[in-house]
Amino acid sequence: MANPFGTTIESNENDSYSHSSHEWSATDDNPAAGALPPVNPVMNTINSYNGSLSCNRCHGIHAPSPLPHLLRQSMNNDELCLDCHRLRNTNSHIYGSHPVNMDYNAVASSKPTKYSASPVNSNPANPTSDMKLANGKVVCTTCHNAHFTDSSSKTLDNFSTAMVNGLVPSKGYLLRTDYRYVNYTTLDSPNICTNCHTNKHEHNGRNQRVRCTDCHSGHVDYDPFATDPATMVPNVYMVKRYMNWSSATGWKDNKKLTTPKQTLFQDASAQRLYKRADGKGVCQSCHGVPPWKAIAPSGNPYPEAHDIVNAVAADCNRCHNHDSKWSFAASCLECHGQPPTATTAAAGYQGNEAVSAHTKHSNNYSLKCLECHYDGASLALHDKGNYQDVYRRPDYVDADAVASKFGSLPSYSTSTNKCSTVYCHSNGAPKLAFKTYSIAYKTTPNWFGEQTTCNSCHEAAPTTNAHGAHLAKNYVCQNCHAATASGSGTIIDKTKHVDGIKQLQFASVGLPFALNGNSCSTVYCHSDGSGNYSAPTWTDSSTGKCGTCHGTTDRTSGAHQAHLSQTTLYGPKLTQFDTVVACNKCHGPDYTTKHLNGTTVDVSSSTCSASCHANGIGSGSWVTGRTGITCESCHTGTLSNVNGATAPGKSFAASRGHNMNSSSTGVIMNYNCTSCHDANAKHIDPAAHDTRLLPAYTGALNNECNACHNTATVPTENKKNMYTHVTDYIGTSAAVNSKPSACNTCHDPHGTGNRNMIRAKIVAWDKVVLKNITCNITYNNTTSLFKTVKVGNLYTGLCQVCHTKTKFFSNYTAPQHYTSGCLDCHKHKSDKTVYAFQPSGGCDGCHGYPPVQTMQAGYGHMDNYSGARLQNYSGGGGAHDVAGHVLASAKATQVWTNCLKCHYGSDTSGNHMRGDYTKPSTVNVQVDPKYKFDSKLPITYSGNKSDDRSLYQSGTCSNVSCHFQASPKWSSEK
Repeated sequence: MANPFGTTIESNENDSYSHSSHEWSATDDNPAAGALPPVNPVMNTINSYNGSLSCNRCHGIHAPSPLPHLLRQSMNNDELCLDCHRLRNTNSHIYGSHPVNMDYNAVASSKPTKYSASPVNSNPANPTSDMKLANGKVVCTTCHNAHFTDSSSKTLDNFSTAMVNGLVPSKGYLLRTDYRYVNYTTLDSPNICTNCHTNKHEHNGRNQRVRCTDCHSGHVDYDPFATDPATMVPNVYMVKRYMNWSSATGWKDNKKLTTPKQTLFQDASAQRLYKRADGKGVCQSCHGVPPWKAIAPSGNPYPEAHDIVNAVAADCNRCHNHDSKWSFAASCLECHGQPPTATTAAAGYQGNEAVSAHTKHSNNYSLKCLECHYDGASLALHDKGNYQDVYRRPDYVDADAVASKFGSLPSYSTSTNKCSTVYCHSNGAPKLAFKTYSIAYKTTPNWFGEQTTCNSCHEAAPTTNAHGAHLAKNYVCQNCHAATASGSGTIIDKTKHVDGIKQLQFASVGLPFALNGNSCSTVYCHSDGSGNYSAPTWTDSSTGKCGTCHGTTDRTSGAHQAHLSQTTLYGPKLTQFDTVVACNKCHGPDYTTKHLNGTTVDVSSSTCSASCHANGIGSGSWVTGRTGITCESCHTGTLSNVNGATAPGKSFAASRGHNMNSSSTGVIMNYNCTSCHDANAKHIDPAAHDTRLLPAYTGALNNECNACHNTATVPTENKKNMYTHVTDYIGTSAAVNSKPSACNTCHDPHGTGNRNMIRAKIVAWDKVVLKNITCNITYNNTTSLFKTVKVGNLYTGLCQVCHTKTKFFSNYTAPQHYTSGCLDCHKHKSDKTVYAFQPSGGCDGCHGYPPVQTMQAGYGHMDNYSGARLQNYSGGGGAHDVAGHVLASAKATQVWTNCLKCHYGSDTSGNHMRGDYTKPSTVNVQVDPKYKFDSKLPITYSGNKSDDRSLYQSGTCSNVSCHFQASPKWSSEK
């Protein structure tokens, strides 16, 4: 064999056979290559080479025309190739060769799902692996090249690559791209067939990785072993006559076997045989055909068509389709899905699988096809009938299928698409008394489109037997049917649902106690919590009612009676309520759903610690009683609430009330609640709201305070014999006409956040809205006795809040009186007063009587300005001590008598007592009109009354009869 370029290496070993250029030396008559001697004269110019192959058979250095590569004939349409290979110049596969001279675009556009729009390059980076069209047509050189071509898309097919041994071993197919592309590890990796033919997949149903060229070849027109005219007819669709296959001992080259195995696939019509009686069908080339009803690896039986002796395309292609996922790999999924879905329904099937119940029965409910369909169905039923071979199994009822449980006789209507009398869609045949059952068939939904819920078959919340009683206590299905359900809406094991058996398996999910086993007679739910069980009957819900496991209002264990009895001094006396309310007080909010917690005590955390015993129970316990439970347990910190009544808060008693270790004056106190209150008196009685004071502290008004403050019990003198304020004052005699107020009107002996135990809230009358208003009181220092901003309609300073009817100091007007030093004049206790906070001075309490510019010698004595004091501001004293103005004998007890000449009307003005007499602007200078010199003119005073001391100037009086000319200036200072 000529090998001028060193590109031909032949060996019997498959992996070392290399042939990357056209045959060099052989005869030109080669049936295996589809070759005959050329007929064009230019191919036969040298007689000595006729009948054989050589370089100059195709090339000529003296060729008659300047064609590329010194070719003897044109390659515009592969004329040179087809001169010798004219047997393969065909446009139909029935002649055993790939069609050529076909307009690729016309074919591809007519079948866009079968062909790529244009041939695809398996390796776009390699231009030599591109599939070439000649003037838009498929020709020989679309797939082949003459030289340096190794059937691999990974190498550049050219002289340079060949000279460096870069071409890979090949079999001389001279393909531009990959024959099988064995180096690709991904499924459906490209090859020379799939570069044009789309949607073709590897035959890989069982991981065989059988590819296009394992079954097909470009040319199958020659069979060296054909011995008669019948076998000489080539296979159609370019199916190989001798297929290679894998075996336990490796890859087999069929043609090299002692007796090669033929494949005959010669009929292009629908009658072409996939399976032949002589075993030479295309499918039989590699494997046998399993018989009908034999079990496939998928677990499904093989169909009836497998027993057809000579199976034509229509018999096989209904399951084994070239365009299936793994090219002829068959399963239920290939025809209609398992189960069928909207996109997998079989051709010809009229049902709308987009809305059918197949998915719900199979995927969601794990029901097998055999539950409804007959696996032995004939072709007439399975895929040639109406595709609804439902309940056709001869022994369906005897086989105890789900649909036939409890004597059900299932049927299916192909006209209404509904099942009838099927156990699957029944109430589940609930058990009745005496081991009888009552099955009720429900209206089954239409197979296409209608949805079902738990309530479609049996009640979603069943009321049969004791179901209702359990569900009312917030049990879920899983608590009793743990092997079947999760919660109350999810089936976790479909094999235990709709199976005719009521599986009982307890689980404590969502419950605060352990629950297991499968018998109600030994289950914690029906016990007294101490290991004593009752035996309820499922079909009689009364056997599990409240009281069948333990007593109710007569329970004596622990502190039950302390809480239940109405004869105890302490406790909520719960028997005053009905049983449900009484139990819920401690075991609520609904004891019927939460009275089981796995221990002998089931007390809601919202009662003991967050209500009645908000601050704990000290050293007390349910068993030992109320030892350790103190007044502070309920009345301090988080206040207790019993039967809707909140305990009065006394949280300041120990820090700012009478329970302090020592008083503000250092007196040791160490009082406690029972120093004043009777610990054994009736308690928790909101209707009576008794203070439960000891007898020594009851009786007359304020006796609870006077019992200590009017005796030696209180050693501090200024805290003894305290006066009370008054609620009303009429006339001039406080001792006779005043009404004393209660101490606790202003004070809380248990202490508050204010100093001196002043109450945090005091009720005042609001004359605008005509009702009492509770005001928040803040008293941290003497300046906080006043508020300058109203809250609603009231000023809420301590000294303002109750003064809603007073004359000189009213809640309803802004404070103009002194806002500091109040207690200097208004003392709680004074030897000059008869009630608390009574002003302790007369007219000389705020300013002199009169104020003078200079304290002359002798002033301050009887009949010589005995009440005189220096002026409050420069210029304020002025001429008060002139006898014509104020007599030297004037006394403060004369009040307005000596003042009204110049301060006319001040005795009737409420503003007088609100004035700040350190400010000139607050002084009312108005001369009595009877002192007019000219009755027709007003009396005027020229002082400017400026509070700015640098600007203030006193003035003179005009038109007064006191002075017949302009009066002297009031003050010689200003």
